[in-house]
Amino acid sequence: MILIIVLIFVFSDSIISVEGFVFQISSYVKTSSSSTPSGCSSITSLCLASTDVEKEQTPKNSKKKSVNNHNNNNNRKRYQNQQYRKGGGGKNQKALMKAKALNKEIIECTSPSEVLQIFLSSGAARNTAGNGEMNSVNFSTSLHRLAKTCSMGILQRPNNYNNKNNNMNHRQNQQSNAKKFRTMTLTDPRFAILLCAVSEAFVEKKSMFNCRELSNISWALAKINFVPDKTSIPLSLTSNDIFKEDGVAEPDTVTIESMDNMLLMSAKRLRESVLLAGKHKKTTGEASQYDKLWISQMRILGAHLLDAIAAHTQHNLLSKFKSQELANMLWSFATVGRTRISLFNDLVLRLMENQTTQQSNNNNNRNQKNDYDSYKCKPQEISNSIWSFAKAGIRGEGQVKLLHFVAETFEEDPDYIQLFKPQELSNTAWGVATLLSKRAQFESTNNNSGSVSSSPMTEEEAAEEDMSAFKIIRQIALELVERIDQFKPQEVSNTVWALATVEFGIRQETSSEEDLALLNEVFHKAAVNALPRLRRFSPQELNCLGWAFAKLGAEKGNPEVDLLFQGIGDEVKRRYTYFSPQDVGTTLWSFATMGYTEFKDVYNVAASRVSLKDAPSFKPQELSNSIWALATSGIVPPNTHVFDTTLYGAKTANEMLKKAVTMDRSDTVTECFMAVAMELMKRPFAFKEQELKDVLWSFSKAGVRHPLLFKKVAEHVVGESATSTTHRGLLDFTPQGIGNLAYSYARQAQLSKEQQQEEQANPSYSSSNGRLAVYETICIDMGEDLVNRLFATVADCSLRNGLNAFKPQDLSNTAWSFATLGLLHEEFFSAITDQVVNRIAAQLPRKSQSLLPASSKNLKRNPSLNPEVFKPQEIANLAWAFATVNYGSSSDILYYIGPYVTEKVSPCAVTYKGSPKEFDEVCISKRFNRQELANIAWSCAVLGQYPEGLIQFLYSGLMGSGKNRGDHIYMENLYQDQGLQKQTVMSLLYVQMALDLEAADYELFLPDQFLETWWGGNQQQQSDNGYNNIVDDASLMELSTSRLQTSVGRAFERIEFDHVQEHVLGSGNGDEKCSSTALDFLSIDIANLDERIGIEVDGPAHFINVLDNYLQESSSTKSDVDTETNDDSRDKMSVILPRKPRKTGKLQNNSDGKMWKFEYSARRQVNGPTALKHRLLCHMGWCVIHLPFWEWNTLGNDESNEDTYCRELLEEVIE
Repeated sequence: MILIIVLIFVFSDSIISVEGFVFQISSYVKTSSSSTPSGCSSITSLCLASTDVEKEQTPKNSKKKSVNNHNNNNNRKRYQNQQYRKGGGGKNQKALMKAKALNKEIIECTSPSEVLQIFLSSGAARNTAGNGEMNSVNFSTSLHRLAKTCSMGILQRPNNYNNKNNNMNHRQNQQSNAKKFRTMTLTDPRFAILLCAVSEAFVEKKSMFNCRELSNISWALAKINFVPDKTSIPLSLTSNDIFKEDGVAEPDTVTIESMDNMLLMSAKRLRESVLLAGKHKKTTGEASQYDKLWISQMRILGAHLLDAIAAHTQHNLLSKFKSQELANMLWSFATVGRTRISLFNDLVLRLMENQTTQQSNNNNNRNQKNDYDSYKCKPQEISNSIWSFAKAGIRGEGQVKLLHFVAETFEEDPDYIQLFKPQELSNTAWGVATLLSKRAQFESTNNNSGSVSSSPMTEEEAAEEDMSAFKIIRQIALELVERIDQFKPQEVSNTVWALATVEFGIRQETSSEEDLALLNEVFHKAAVNALPRLRRFSPQELNCLGWAFAKLGAEKGNPEVDLLFQGIGDEVKRRYTYFSPQDVGTTLWSFATMGYTEFKDVYNVAASRVSLKDAPSFKPQELSNSIWALATSGIVPPNTHVFDTTLYGAKTANEMLKKAVTMDRSDTVTECFMAVAMELMKRPFAFKEQELKDVLWSFSKAGVRHPLLFKKVAEHVVGESATSTTHRGLLDFTPQGIGNLAYSYARQAQLSKEQQQEEQANPSYSSSNGRLAVYETICIDMGEDLVNRLFATVADCSLRNGLNAFKPQDLSNTAWSFATLGLLHEEFFSAITDQVVNRIAAQLPRKSQSLLPASSKNLKRNPSLNPEVFKPQEIANLAWAFATVNYGSSSDILYYIGPYVTEKVSPCAVTYKGSPKEFDEVCISKRFNRQELANIAWSCAVLGQYPEGLIQFLYSGLMGSGKNRGDHIYMENLYQDQGLQKQTVMSLLYVQMALDLEAADYELFLPDQFLETWWGGNQQQQSDNGYNNIVDDASLMELSTSRLQTSVGRAFERIEFDHVQEHVLGSGNGDEKCSSTALDFLSIDIANLDERIGIEVDGPAHFINVLDNYLQESSSTKSDVDTETNDDSRDKMSVILPRKPRKTGKLQNNSDGKMWKFEYSARRQVNGPTALKHRLLCHMGWCVIHLPFWEWNTLGNDESNEDTYCRELLEEVIE
């Protein structure tokens, strides 16, 4: 024995480091004892050897007296506890007294080391199941005390604790020691042996463990936080559990007995692992793989112990649990993530049953004093239960009934909620909001682990749950207003966050005017309360507070709200290095949503966190939120061309980028945009559809072109080629996601035209004019085939999912994008047409239904249509899109839009002194801008549809009415637009000519000297959303002759066809009589004035690409079918149809720079501007021949072929 004691002290100072943790373990000492199983006494000696080391780590103020007294009596005979709790006998009484004394010692411990030393010195580590030296109460108390000391640090207060500074220092020491104590505990072999003993005792003496002890053990294991969740180690489920989880029992299920055997086996393996680690240390003095092994085995044992406790609770003890124990069990299993529906439902239903039983008993006893503790659940029990369901992500019968139960309790007894502490109110609100916010996610997922509900809720059940939740949130909001001074920063932040998450006060289905008034009171109280103590708010609490105010629609301009956000901004600038990626993204989003664009320094400082170095650690949502906020607030890179390798070439763009990012470190915004783009290209599949489209939208909104980014994302979505099988697709995109994605690509291409106009010269890029320049740019950026496949996929996925869920803005964005790029998908545009006319017919007031066309009587009402009203900009963009792609002339779409605009969107009809009905331009100006009005008017002319009320409405809005009609200065002041854009003036000249020729009875005219006085100069007007609709290809007052047209002109000269080039109408020959305004805006490419034969040389800018069936044909290995048609199909009013298989163009480099050479395509048809011009010329008596560019290109510059081709064209007309 002396030799053993000497060996113990020799090896007592061994220390091993395991992955950065301080692991205390002594050397293995072989014992000669034969009375215990192999290895048990060895482990005891092993743990005893660390006694001296542990004494050094015990806090100086710890009470050691009882521990030392116990150590001095280690060799005394131990009392056996096998008969404990079985009644009778003196030994039982002595055992009980001994257990009580031991429990008292444990409770007095102030550090984990003291608790473990008592376990060791009591002899409980000498054999399995505690060697009879500890009972269930001792085990429960030991683990509970370990958890307490690990989480709280040193529990003993200093003598001068009342001193404010010492009080603060004590709390800081507690936090520091808590982390250290937890590390020491989890790397201490004595804790591993204690866990083994508890597990073994639970199996061998299960009946000894009562509800409170099981609750405390579960709570302790969760509090120490070392048990893996169910995703790391699967749950152990009995057949009954599995049946409850998914309704189907499996043949090979786990029984209670097999779960116990698994628990014993895990305990045995852990003991062996600790023993092997000690042996290796004694032999080599170094760490080994066994060090990691026993810690891993300890985590597995903890998981199996909790699973066994759960099964035992459900099957044997559920009816005996008290409310607090039930709530603690819920909290424990939710915290460690070992959750299942059946367990949580059983626990919470039992908790509510206890409440009902207690209340019934209290009601039967009329003389009993009305004491809340006697018949109501304690607030902490309610709070923990709701929090647990939310934390665990569980929905089911129990959760729904719990919310209803709490809501009814609050409603029946308004005073009950006053017993809730601020933390309990905050946790309850957080839990309720989290459960509601994730309902859709829960219902879409189902698995055997019990993470979600197995059956979706009906609409009635969901509405009932919403009502219960809002009743709870409403009461908590009232308490927040009354007691906000008692709330800590985190509690204020979480409570307001919960209100925002459920949209309290702003959600129409569940909110009232009283709720809105309460919400405003919350804004006031929270802002006033938080402002003076913002420095005490953590970055996460600041971002939650700001997010909640923005989400709930707090108004900018409210002094209290403005001061709050100014204060949050100051904290961002002061502590930006402490803000996590989530805090950065959310805070920027809040400022942008609120409209605080003036805090430029806040945005710049926050953007600096999204650097090239740190961006890889950001989640996709954090990246997208950050860049979205910058773009929305107008915080853009100083040089928006730094990524534009198409317009400026890779070398020039890289030089600009290098200068912006590496040489000038103060340009944090450019680096932020670059970092986000790189992360999206690097890990596109990590980005959800909303995050992906938000990044693209932000670049386009900010006016920053990034061709490589947009190409990579397009390849990610539709594949690098038509045969790719690894692409993402668009089926998971929402309607808004599809609309914004399409808009972003169209806007990127449109930006190139605007940048060229700004710089007026660009040596590295040769582009066409107008709309063709837009399409040509995106072809150079991405390739024509990729562009067509992307937008064909947009149309295809939209049609598959249906358009009923599309909001008006989604329809408008998508249609506008197709038209801007000169793309048409006829089936898709037909579906959009159906949506527009059906929604208009459903939304138009009954008294105005008679204004709709006769076709409206055949419409079938569809209750699933999105009920949102079309906004003016959405109507204008839809009309413009249909006209641009020359689609809708047969659908009467404008005859639906007309009554909708005049009767619902902007009812501005007035009567001037008995005159016919006119429209008030002041009223119109409040809803529409003049570009939108002009676009609608131009669309009427292109489609040849002139709803009477709509045309009068448009002319009143554009040129004024009554005494103000024709007063351009008055109209400029009214709209604050500095006059009409040049393109708008040109489009209105076309409109007037169309009215003169096709609707003269309206007697509507442009003001005198319209062209000279109404054009406001070269200012660029653009809507707030970035739309800039190009009505025509170029300025029609600046005529030019293309190379193609010159070549065609020479051929007609060779065949002696008398003609002039670029003939301007209105210069004689009687054309002036066709219109009430000058005609010098209209020209013919090649004109024979005597015969009135006009030849229009139609380059690529005159056509749009039709995408129907593009995907099927692109992926086909066979060649396209020849679509050659007879020459008889061509006449004066028709479009020349294609004659050859489809081809896409290719990129060419010439002396002028880059350009896209368009090839023939079987999918081209004339666009709206070309069709309108053709129709007007025909009305004026001209015979118009169209010569498409691809037919001329096939002649191969052979003069003989060209001459023959020209003769054949003329012969067709002359005949």
